[in-house]
Amino acid sequence: PEGYICPEGTFAPVPCPPGKVCDGTGNDATTITGTDCPAGYFCAGGSTTATKVGCTAGNVCPAGSHAMLPCDIGKYNPDPLKSVAATDCLACDTGKTCNGRGLSAPDEAAWSCEAGYFCPDDITKTKCPVGYYCPTDSAAPVPCAAGEYTDNEA
Repeated sequence: PEGYICPEGTFAPVPCPPGKVCDGTGNDATTITGTDCPAGYFCAGGSTTATKVGCTAGNVCPAGSHAMLPCDIGKYNPDPLKSVAATDCLACDTGKTCNGRGLSAPDEAAWSCEAGYFCPDDITKTKCPVGYYCPTDSAAPVPCAAGEYTDNEA
C-alpha cells in the first residue's frame, strides 16, 4: 500500500523510511532508492505524496528530510518558500538579536543597538569611543567630521 514498502522475504508491509516518499503500491526495498522527500518538505516515516509536509519559516528542509531543521542561533529564515538548504537561513541583521533557533525574524524587542553604542554583531554592544559618534543600530563607530569632535564616550 502507499506509504509502505514490501522488502523481499517479508510477510507484512513496512512503513516507508523517514525522509523518503513511497507513493505507489507494490513498493519493494529497491523502488524507494532515489525517492527522497523533495527539498522544501519533510516526510515522516510512512509518507506518501499526499502526506509530505511543507517546511515553515525559521526552518529548512533539504531533500530527504524527515523533520524540519531549525535555523541556527544568529540566523533566521523569513520565507518558507526558500527553505531548501542551510544557506537559506540569513545572518541576523546588525544591531538585532537572533538568540534562539528556528527564528522567522530577528528579535527586535529583546535588544537593539541604541545611539551611543556600536554593535559589530548580534551579541556585542560597545560604547562609542571619543572622537566618534554612533547613531542607532551602528555596526561601527563613525569618525566625527572635520572641525567637529566629541570629548567623551557615548
